[in-house]
Amino acid sequence: MLIFDIVLPNAPVLNFGLGVPRNTTTNYSVKDCYVHPNGKRFVRVADRVSKKKSGYQTTSKVYRCFDWNEDGQKTKSLYFTEKLNHYRQKSLKNITSEEGIVERINRSIQAEGVFSKIKSGLNYHRFPCKGLAGIKAEIAFLALGLNLNTLLSKIRKGDFSPTKYKKNHIA
Repeated sequence: MLIFDIVLPNAPVLNFGLGVPRNTTTNYSVKDCYVHPNGKRFVRVADRVSKKKSGYQTTSKVYRCFDWNEDGQKTKSLYFTEKLNHYRQKSLKNITSEEGIVERINRSIQAEGVFSKIKSGLNYHRFPCKGLAGIKAEIAFLALGLNLNTLLSKIRKGDFSPTKYKKNHIA
């Protein structure tokens, strides 16, 4: 039996729509169980192996609470995958680092700037076509045009470095 700790993310992550947020459970790795804040205990009952069409296999640990029955609800189950938890830890570490915070700031600022340029600068308020395929094509051409416009202005200026905003320059 493998023992692991789970990363508790800031936002609640519901497990397969069962309504039990992952960050509210407490992991007891010695007993290999989780305890919900209302005192209900989730015990490991099985390992579930699922296989994709490509042949990739994932193994999930199944934890079940046998005495849940609140308001006539059925038995609750939680599913945890070690690989996913490993990547979740790595991702949380990346986005909370100094470089990750700066990248998130830049992405939000740059997206707002592009939408502002599309709406105000190019006076583009509506799609001239109907249907999802036409709208996707229109967005692709618009993005391509904006990228070419940015590239040309950078070539004219001779500045090829990406625009980066620093954390302390943001209000």
